[in-house]
Parts: sequence; C-alpha cells; structure tokens
Amino acid sequence: VGPAACGDSADKPAAADTATAVEAEATPAAPSALDQLLAPGEPIPAPTPETTPGSAADLQPLNAVAGQGESSATQNPPAPEAKTGTDAPNASEPAPTIGIGSAGYAGPLPAIKLPPSAQLQFQAKGSAKGFQYSAKAQLVFKTDGLRYQAEQQVSAFLMGSRSQTSSGRVTPHGLAPQRFVDNARRERSAELDTEAGRIRYSDGDDPQAVSAGVQDRLSIFLQLSSMVAANPERYAPGSTVAINVTSARSAEVWTFVVDGPETLDLPAGPTATLRLTRQPRKGQDQSAHLWLAPSLQYLPVRIRLSQSNGDFADLQLQAATVDKTPP
Repeated sequence: VGPAACGDSADKPAAADTATAVEAEATPAAPSALDQLLAPGEPIPAPTPETTPGSAADLQPLNAVAGQGESSATQNPPAPEAKTGTDAPNASEPAPTIGIGSAGYAGPLPAIKLPPSAQLQFQAKGSAKGFQYSAKAQLVFKTDGLRYQAEQQVSAFLMGSRSQTSSGRVTPHGLAPQRFVDNARRERSAELDTEAGRIRYSDGDDPQAVSAGVQDRLSIFLQLSSMVAANPERYAPGSTVAINVTSARSAEVWTFVVDGPETLDLPAGPTATLRLTRQPRKGQDQSAHLWLAPSLQYLPVRIRLSQSNGDFADLQLQAATVDKTPP
C-alpha cells in the first residue's frame, strides 16, 4: 500500500473510452506525475513502446497506484560494502534525515500494540495524465504474535494487477521485515537483515546499511498503526515520526506529521480517523495523506497521494474483517 478527499473521485469511464485511454498509455511519454509520486526519489524512465495490447506499458497507471512504479533501467553491480547514507551531501542539498531504522540511529525504539489479523477491502480511484481510472485493492495482514505476513494487491479493468508482500518477525518494538516482494511487470525483492545491519536487493542494486526498526513500503503502514495504537497521546497534532523505509530498490527516510482527528465518509460508512501527512522532500510538490481508524485499532482506512498538476490516487475502505482475538 503501498496500502491512495472524498469529493475528488471520478466516474468510471465507458469500456470504449477506457480502451482508448489504455492504448494511449502504450505510447512512449515522460513518466506521469503519479508514477513519480509513488516512487519518490527513484528515477523512472519513459515507457518502452509495446506492440502487444495489455503489455507492461499498459500497466503503468496501475503500477503507480499499487505503490512503487520503479525504474527498469540497467542496474549497477552490488558494491562490496553497504551504503551508509552518510556520504557528504551536495552543498545545495540538505543533510539526509536520520530516522528509526537508519544506519547509526541511536534513539529510542517505539512502543507498539500490534493490530490483530485483518482483511481490508478498498475502492481505488484516481487520475494519471488525464486518464481517470477505478480499481480494487485488498490488504491482508496475518500474525500469530511471533511472525507476520502482509499482502497488498491492486487490480483494475483492462490494466492487470500488482501485488506486494512483506513478511518477517514481530518484536517488542513492532514489525521486523525480513523479505519484501514487489510483483508487477516482474518480481523484485529486498532481503532485510538487521542483525547484519544491511539490506540486499534482488536486482543487484547497492546494499544499504540499516538498523533495527527499518520498514518496507508495505509494513510501514501497519507499523504506524501499531505505534499509534500503543500510545495515542504521543501522537498529538503537530508531532512527527521519521522511519527508514525500503522499496525493492533502495531505502529512504519517510517523515510523517500528525494532522489531527478527522471523520471521513467512506464507502464503508462514517469513520473517525487520525490523519497523518508524509512531508515531501525538498523540491517535490507531491503530498501523501494517511488516515488511521481507532475503531480498527488504527489500521489504515484511507490513503491519498496527489500532485499539484491534479494527478492523484485515492484508496478508501469499503469493508473490513478483523480478527477478534488479539495476537
């Protein structure tokens, strides 16, 4: 999720119009704002022309919604040592943010209250390069209190599907991912080893140095749920939390600001929530909002990502099945 404002949803296009729009997506073009939005900090090349309908190029809007629309550029071989993220920044760039899970992080680890196993169904709508789309999304979280597995899948008419999985251990300070898999045009994965202090990537990207508390792009939402559920008063409006988050290609620190309580009119019904906003990095005009529901032990019930040109992805809860037995 990479588990995505109520009045911004668009009507689903007719089949003929949809086919025309999908065909247009196969034409080489600059990456859409939505692609850049959901793969922050990772270069995305223009799509390669395809001759077969339903090809990878046609999946580009869906790939963006699912969360990581990452580069398929030629990969560099792995470096002998993990990147530490402590290289001197350019004079024009701010120093890298240090967050929970960053290499060298020496601050406290969070208290957590793990959510129970749950299955969340979402309605997803959005716009990319003027193409209005509707999709279905599902987030399944399973845990026995010792280990966990999370899976997210997004599928759209004429556009295929994309899935992500995160699995690992449960610790006194929350989820400890050990493997993250992103499966779209092809499968990419990240192997997280906090005991060795590094992440290795299947495509041969440079390994990166990390510490305990690092998350992946799916587990981060469930980890935030666990943190807020354990100590809601800690996350008063205006408070912030920074966590190192990896995709299947690289890691960076995500900083969230707590906006405050908000009641949403979701497909699942009126829901009281706590809204968090991910701060954009310098020079980016993208925004990301996450709503957590106290009634569902702060599980995510809405994710919205948008850019100033009007491109957006909005995932809103339609139904939830939550295990009544806590892990």
